[in-house]
Amino acid sequence: MKKILCFGDSNTYGYNPLNGERFQENERWTGIFKQLCKSDFEVVEDGCNNRKCFSELAINNMNGYNAINKHLNNKYDLIILQIGINDLHKIYSNDKLQIEQGFEKFIKQIKDKSSESKILILSPSKIKKNILNSSFSSLFDENSIIKSYWIKDIYKSLADKYGCFFIDLNMETDVSDIDGLHYTKDEHKKIANLVYNFVIQNVQI
Repeated sequence: MKKILCFGDSNTYGYNPLNGERFQENERWTGIFKQLCKSDFEVVEDGCNNRKCFSELAINNMNGYNAINKHLNNKYDLIILQIGINDLHKIYSNDKLQIEQGFEKFIKQIKDKSSESKILILSPSKIKKNILNSSFSSLFDENSIIKSYWIKDIYKSLADKYGCFFIDLNMETDVSDIDGLHYTKDEHKKIANLVYNFVIQNVQI
């Protein structure tokens, strides 16, 4: 059976903005996607709260650049990436060029070590201003919000450069008004169906 990896941060993990717990498998987008794919593909979920894409200060499983290595010998037919928002933490002060170079390094690593895997990049939804009044205000500031608007164009450009598939989640989904960062259960369902329909219609694996 063909294999798909869903790799990303807390919105891949299924962080519930209401209580900080994890959505159940039938509530988070990766779990719903797995159910939709069950007769066609094997789906592996690997989301991690606070996971960064390229910021070097991140440690252990929160360092996405290192954490994805364990998957790259597993011959996935498709790798779906939903990652990058946590690289906008104010402590990192990453500018547009650093974000682009960091994500490019991440993509190149996958291409180099798992050259037969196709890649689908999900551009994360923009951060909302109410994050500044949430429990995540110690991590994100107004500059983080501004930078979240850059990601779509950066990711689309790199997807084109490296022959990756691309979905801009901003077109169909929105983060919650609860914390300005994470998706509600309804949005997870939208993402699952959006990704499933895109894969079935556009990705030949």
